[in-house]
Amino acid sequence: MTKLNLLAASSLAVSLALALAACGRSGDSIPDLLLVSARDGDYATYVLNADGSAQKRLTENPAHRSSNGVFFQVEADWSPDGRRIAFASRRHGSFDIYVMNADGTGTRRLTATSDDDDNPTWSPDGRRLAFNRAGDIYVMRADGTGVRRVTVDVDPQTDPAWSPDGTWIAYVRGSQGTVGVDLREVWLVQPDGKRNHALTTMGASSYSPAWSPDSTRIAFACMVETLNSDICAVRSDGTGLVRLTLDPSWDAEPAWSPEGDKIAFVTTRYGGEHLAVLNTDGSGVSQLGGVQGREPAWSLDGRYIAATALYSGIFAMKADGSDGWGITYDGDVLTSHSPSWMPRSPNCPISTVTAPRSWFGPTPQAARGNSSPTSAACGIAR
Repeated sequence: MTKLNLLAASSLAVSLALALAACGRSGDSIPDLLLVSARDGDYATYVLNADGSAQKRLTENPAHRSSNGVFFQVEADWSPDGRRIAFASRRHGSFDIYVMNADGTGTRRLTATSDDDDNPTWSPDGRRLAFNRAGDIYVMRADGTGVRRVTVDVDPQTDPAWSPDGTWIAYVRGSQGTVGVDLREVWLVQPDGKRNHALTTMGASSYSPAWSPDSTRIAFACMVETLNSDICAVRSDGTGLVRLTLDPSWDAEPAWSPEGDKIAFVTTRYGGEHLAVLNTDGSGVSQLGGVQGREPAWSLDGRYIAATALYSGIFAMKADGSDGWGITYDGDVLTSHSPSWMPRSPNCPISTVTAPRSWFGPTPQAARGNSSPTSAACGIAR
């Protein structure tokens, strides 16, 4: 090894040691990812490292399973500090909202009605949850008290999404078109139910609203004029509406990078459903990796993207699409989906695969990367 390589290795070792010291190395292991899987016969939530190791099912109590237990835990969502997970479950009949600690302990049922309560999403300060109930958007405190309906309309309302600054909730309001077409527009409402108004009036089918990190813009999928879907964006004041993609393919599921300079999305322009990325002005469209996938999810530091591979499991790659690796392998049946990265300090290293390997299949032990950090401080994102 040359002197230059020795210096580089020494510098890397010092940097890693400082990063691990910042995270702490005592206590329980801190996972990288959360996902939902039906590998055990029912839909449940799992945490694991990004290299596929340390997989753990959360809340395994068989007494909680019922005749509707196939939907044991779905739509899981990290709290902003990474210490809790909200999810929807049909373990008692209809869907209700639950919260548990990040290690699966302390499960609490927050709602208990005959209506289906689902799609829970945390406020940026972690004090409240927005969710769907019977076609309306509701907000409640994180302990289940103070339940309040913030939208009241005969038309169905779905997909609540908090703005990162906590001042607005974006959602999708549906209506029936004059020729029987399902129309959906993006609306905004404040968490107290005030200033409820339409953000778009496109006469199209809009869905999957996603906020930019600075809360100034919303990207969403839009079906305009034809049956294909594009990626659209609009400012939070309703101005600057633009179609970022104009392609005969199907483009959907926009996801902003943490820096707010890129948007990952799903497209069929490369044959099948693949991941792509573009600049926020619509330029620079490029394919990410070569594997069919959906549900792109950025790591908090913006270095990695995890996604659901069609018929294979969960995979991840660098944000430029290079160096991809399989995290879970489901064979020919898709059972794992909805990956999301744990909110954590940028100083805490992610468990990545460091040795060359194929995209999918069981992860060989020799290909393991960094071990997961073990301090609760890693779970604090802000």
